[in-house]
Amino acid sequence: MAQCASCYFVFCLYCRMVYHGVQPCRLRPGEQRAIRDEYLSATPAAKQAMEKRYGRRTLQLLVDESLTQDWMQENSKKCPHCAISIEKQDGCNKMTCWRCGTYFCWICLVALKASGNPYQHFSDPRSSCFNKLFEGAEELAEDDHEFRRVLVRALPHLSHRSRPRLCLA
Repeated sequence: MAQCASCYFVFCLYCRMVYHGVQPCRLRPGEQRAIRDEYLSATPAAKQAMEKRYGRRTLQLLVDESLTQDWMQENSKKCPHCAISIEKQDGCNKMTCWRCGTYFCWICLVALKASGNPYQHFSDPRSSCFNKLFEGAEELAEDDHEFRRVLVRALPHLSHRSRPRLCLA
């Protein structure tokens, strides 16, 4: 805690925001990834200092959330209509958004015609996705098994509240 000599404003020495007592400093969106990286590579003493400043739970949630965001960015795409994240598990490249029902192309993210033939996009020689309806379908099946192996190894590191429930049949 510090106090300005001119206006007597009381603020936190770490974050320079209004004094928040024993509550951990709030993290600005731009600094979250840097703090996560610093925390993950810190020595035990440095981790303890960071936990004192930001709070252990806050840092653990930050790590879990940023790892989830990284995974989402690498393995999902946004619906061109409602922008919800969609994960393709298998099948062809004609996708249907689970939220709004929009048909779209997984490759180029163009919304496909709901009336008529949504597959026309893949059979039009002028389309950049011509004859690519099933492109990448076999690769996804192999990637799915690898993802499951990676996820099973990562599960012990996730807190029980953020751990996904899986059926690994």
